[in-house]
Amino acid sequence: MTLPESRRRLRGYEWLMVIPRAIAQQLGGADGIAAAGYFQRVETLRDGAVLLQVTAEFQDFTGEAIERTWRLLRPALRPGLPKRFDSDAGRPPSRIWYADIA
Repeated sequence: MTLPESRRRLRGYEWLMVIPRAIAQQLGGADGIAAAGYFQRVETLRDGAVLLQVTAEFQDFTGEAIERTWRLLRPALRPGLPKRFDSDAGRPPSRIWYADIA
């Protein structure tokens, strides 16, 4: 992923993440993201980036919460299906919604 593309598209998403200012603006800013009502914490950082915490606890970042996150961030994600990685023993499970943004 090139540097200019990283200002327009997210590489992925996590339970706790920082969304760069330009991408957050595409998604309606902190107010627009918070208005969706899906997230535990939405906070504007000093540089305009947005801190997003999906659920109160990491173990709750499953099924429906992952899909809601994907739906909100879909306009800023790279097109196509995400690459599947098998979870290795002892490593956290992959928490990705496997769907094409189209």
